[in-house]
Amino acid sequence: MVSQNRRRMPRALTNHLAHVVQENIETGERTETLGKTADVSESGIRFHGRKMFDPYQHVEICLALGDSLIEARGAVRHLTINKRGTVALGIEFIDMPDNDKRFIRNYCFGRAIPV
Repeated sequence: MVSQNRRRMPRALTNHLAHVVQENIETGERTETLGKTADVSESGIRFHGRKMFDPYQHVEICLALGDSLIEARGAVRHLTINKRGTVALGIEFIDMPDNDKRFIRNYCFGRAIPV
């Protein structure tokens, strides 16, 4: 079976700090973690942290990329618990300022992982 790359945007490998927060609308309880990105694209990030998040729920992201801080809203699209006890999240960006989108596009240009 041939694996198919479903990504729409080129992604770049990263190892940058990120802070992710999820707030439960019903209870007001906040879950937050500091971790690192594994990759980034215009459409989202792969993030490694130590806290569980509810799949398909919205999160707030603050991401250090180069010398810039990127703030965005995203949605957890997939979650994997690794053997080391860390949690890998696939987060799709759903709201981000246009200038941050351009910054990420330019950051990924030339660093993209071959498909």
